[in-house]
Amino acid sequence: MTAEPPGPSVPYGFPRWSFLYTIIFCFSFVACISASVTLRRSTKAITSCVCYAMYWYFVCKSIYSFCRIFVLAKSVSEYINGHSSWLRLDEARDVGGFRLLGNETSNDPLIQLEQPPMTVKVALFIGDAALVSSCLWMLVLVLELLRLVKTTMDRGATAEKRMLYFYLYFNFWAVATYFTAQLIVSSNQGESGRTILESTGEAFYSERFEAVLITAASVQSLVLTAVSFAVFYLNRTGLNLESVECRVVQSPLYKRLKRILVVYVACTVPYLTFSWVVVAKAYGYMNIVPDELTILSTALYAVSGFALAFVLVANQQCMLSWCMVSDDVIQQIQANEPPTDFPVFVNTDIESSSALWGALGSVMHDAQDIHDNLLRTLLVPHHGYEITTAGDSFQLAFHNIADAVAYCLDVQEQLLLQPWPPAFVDCQMPGSATITMQLSLLQRPKTVFHGVRVRMGIHASNPAEGPLVSQVHPVTSRMAYVGLSELIGREVSAIGRGGQIIVTAPIVRWLRASTANNAAWTKTHPIVLQELGM
Repeated sequence: MTAEPPGPSVPYGFPRWSFLYTIIFCFSFVACISASVTLRRSTKAITSCVCYAMYWYFVCKSIYSFCRIFVLAKSVSEYINGHSSWLRLDEARDVGGFRLLGNETSNDPLIQLEQPPMTVKVALFIGDAALVSSCLWMLVLVLELLRLVKTTMDRGATAEKRMLYFYLYFNFWAVATYFTAQLIVSSNQGESGRTILESTGEAFYSERFEAVLITAASVQSLVLTAVSFAVFYLNRTGLNLESVECRVVQSPLYKRLKRILVVYVACTVPYLTFSWVVVAKAYGYMNIVPDELTILSTALYAVSGFALAFVLVANQQCMLSWCMVSDDVIQQIQANEPPTDFPVFVNTDIESSSALWGALGSVMHDAQDIHDNLLRTLLVPHHGYEITTAGDSFQLAFHNIADAVAYCLDVQEQLLLQPWPPAFVDCQMPGSATITMQLSLLQRPKTVFHGVRVRMGIHASNPAEGPLVSQVHPVTSRMAYVGLSELIGREVSAIGRGGQIIVTAPIVRWLRASTANNAAWTKTHPIVLQELGM
């Protein structure tokens, strides 16, 4: 019985996964280019190692993405042609992508593959250099962000320039030293009987996939460790928070570090994990890791440039506006949500309410209904939260000082315009009589008081006043607060008289800062401050 020769091999077909990686890299390339252009404008006005580190990172990432697009496009064209002298046209190469380039001949000695075109080699070389350089720049960015959070100031223009040049020289010589060493090792391992240039080029190409994977994976592992330590350290030391307008919020620099960590964990960690398996097993890697995980990790790694450009440079609110909830809906939601971190307390009370109730009875009942409806209606546009009521007193909480002050001003103005019962206005009792002021003989008298007189107090809680415990009241199911800040807020309103808004020192500082900075808020909310000497 004679053995029949094997039939012709069936072409693999269209490389859908390599094509997918190419498309994703195109998105990353456009995003990184846009981020580089944006940061270039910033670096012209600001001399900061943080800005320059981000700028050079996205420049290197753009070069890396472009080179990978070129190599993947050449690979896709080889698949479409149905034959290749330098590339294995199989499923493993399609799924594995560019990670296996340089190791094609190690799987089957019967298949003789030539060296790839010089353009592919050059693109691989430049892409590898850009990859290592971008990893080093990301490490610089993480270290500079951590230093800036700790010191809260830069080094000064001269020192920042000097440090920037140091980073530039270090990055250049680190990449140059690495590839010089790789060329030296490759030249010593070239085949005999060939010219030094030919043998070195072949050895460099066949070993690059291991060398680059090891180097890039090592540096990126170092970056991941550094950013994880930075986020953990800032959380443990409390440096992740800062005071803005008398509110404690997360530091913007800490947010950037946290975003870098999230992107690295989501996009880079899976790729790094499988990269070590590739180094150890080469084509055997495809028998260990399922194709689905390989495709997912490679696609996520390809999109990492786009993700970092989005979280570090882009205006997220603008780009996500199409899928964000409208401001009206947010206002309604916030009006029903209690502030959790350092609320601003507002306490109100009707002046002479006991005497008015004793003299007017049902008329005062109608007047208080108007008062209560007004205070609750204005809570929604000012994002306020009703904690509790006690008779005619309201205890409210706001998310920030601006909303609290604007609410109090709005209430005092709207009280003058309410349709108070005629019997209430005409009784001429203290706390109910309408008072006007004649500013000019040619003008109508200006109403100073009309209806009930409401005194109000505002106090912004802060960490220096001790812990503020918040818990849901078992009866009212409303959020209740217990602490010194809440006590101060209740006492402040008792100091004033009807029509006055008493504020504490944190509110005064915020108002003066807003006025000095000519903030937009002060233009729409004119105020007059008067010291009480307390």
